[in-house]
Amino acid sequence: AELDSGSPQPEFYDLGPVAVSGAADSRARDLEPEPVSTAASQPDELASTLATVTALLPEEPVPYQDIVKPSRPDMSHTAQPEITPKRQLAAQVLQNEWPEAQQQPAGQMSQSKPVSMPKVAREKPAPDNSRVSSVASDPKSPTSRLQPDGLAACSNFQVFLAQYTMYYDRGDTLAYADLFSPLATENRLQGRAHIQQVYQDWFSQTRQRRLQLQDLSGRAISPQRCLIEGQYTVSYRKPNGDRSVQSGWIEFLLERAGRSYHIISLRY
Repeated sequence: AELDSGSPQPEFYDLGPVAVSGAADSRARDLEPEPVSTAASQPDELASTLATVTALLPEEPVPYQDIVKPSRPDMSHTAQPEITPKRQLAAQVLQNEWPEAQQQPAGQMSQSKPVSMPKVAREKPAPDNSRVSSVASDPKSPTSRLQPDGLAACSNFQVFLAQYTMYYDRGDTLAYADLFSPLATENRLQGRAHIQQVYQDWFSQTRQRRLQLQDLSGRAISPQRCLIEGQYTVSYRKPNGDRSVQSGWIEFLLERAGRSYHIISLRY
């Protein structure tokens, strides 16, 4: 394409092949490193190193010595912390918790009685008074005989009834009547005096009397009264000499009188 002659153009100069080759040789020489003279520096460094090592070596050789193990440090003069043995520590704890153990020698702990452990107080429930009163008021309750007052009311009633049969067999009117309370009842008889009068006539008309009480059981109906039930068999001779035997059910209502009883009611 043709260039516009009116605008300025860069100037190009033809240097020729000689000028180009000379410039290339000059740049190659600038890139080459300068040679270092190692022949003179290496002997000087070696000599300096040998001189330093020689100065560190001793003038005379060191004789051979055995290797000695280091001994343990002497801790006798060093304050050691006081360590309490486990058994001693346990003994101290035991003495603090249970002072009873302090009175026992150390060698006799196993032979003496064991140290009692602290007991935990247990609160007893309040008694049910309503249930006790209801049992005592019910004479037919089977659990009434288990009450403490019931046991006291019916204790040793067999001894009292043994005296009753003995006085009956003997016909001892006064001793027999004395077993009844002043207001006692026997079937349709009312009062001790009436009972004594009837039996005085009966004992005078009969002989060879024999009364036996069998299968007796007692239960308390109050703290002072005991109800006795069982079977009876009585034999005797009439004034004409005939022998009569009767048997049946019998019931005593006894009331405490000191260590003995009184008959409150007798039914048969």
